[in-house]
Amino acid sequence: MIYKKFLAVLSISLMFFNVGLFAQKGVEDGSKYGKGEDSIRALQNLSMYQQYIKQRAYKEAVIPWRVIFNEAPRCSYNMYLHGVTIFKTLFNEAQDPKLRSAYVDTIMLIYDQRGQYFGKRGEVLARKALDMRELDETRLEEAYNFIVEAIELDGNDVPDFAINTFMQISLSRYLKEEIDRDQMINNFATSVDIMEHKIKHSKDEKERETNQQILNNANLIFSNSGAADCETLTPVLERKFDHNPNDVGNLTTIVNLLRTVGCEDTDLFAKAAEKLYEL
Repeated sequence: MIYKKFLAVLSISLMFFNVGLFAQKGVEDGSKYGKGEDSIRALQNLSMYQQYIKQRAYKEAVIPWRVIFNEAPRCSYNMYLHGVTIFKTLFNEAQDPKLRSAYVDTIMLIYDQRGQYFGKRGEVLARKALDMRELDETRLEEAYNFIVEAIELDGNDVPDFAINTFMQISLSRYLKEEIDRDQMINNFATSVDIMEHKIKHSKDEKERETNQQILNNANLIFSNSGAADCETLTPVLERKFDHNPNDVGNLTTIVNLLRTVGCEDTDLFAKAAEKLYEL
């Protein structure tokens, strides 16, 4: 009798051991959903949070979304997009500064994990900079470092919205005397080089117009920043002229910037305007 009871207990123990053996979270085994009971749990919570998102019930979506985020981080790219939406909504509804700051940290964490599992680190950093600037003006230095790293990583392939963000953050930091005039000029020159590359390689007219508008915005931000004067601007634009003296878009940018800052009496303005007229 004692032996039979022992066998029964052993059988039950082995049954639970086997279930545990075949249950494994996606974060542990590298799969999308995990295995066994953990995969069922992941799929259930994925479906649950998606239904809440469709209803825009963002508070209710947090708990099932968090299960997916922590246990099955590879299961859905959209989960990261939805996570940012969820916590931006909670941020906008919150009044407590500490809680709002915690939500910003959570959004940054979502971006970090997105980059870890789905790549495109440069774009992720650019989006972190954009959201950090919009959500917490006291953390502009962090936002600035994010966008600088994004440009260093991706160069001309950085997303177009990153240049708007770069120039806006640069202007804010320049006006607060957190970066000097030379750095502001260098940031502007970098922005112009990237956008001119994008304009030249635009796949269609709509994309070209978008890129041109971003370049125009960068020109406007810089010309109104107070960092631009003839002495500092001319060497930057001289290099642009020498690099591509027969490009109408390049010449138009040079002429417009010099005119905006009041540098029509410079040799460069005369040279660029004459060349533009010829072309």
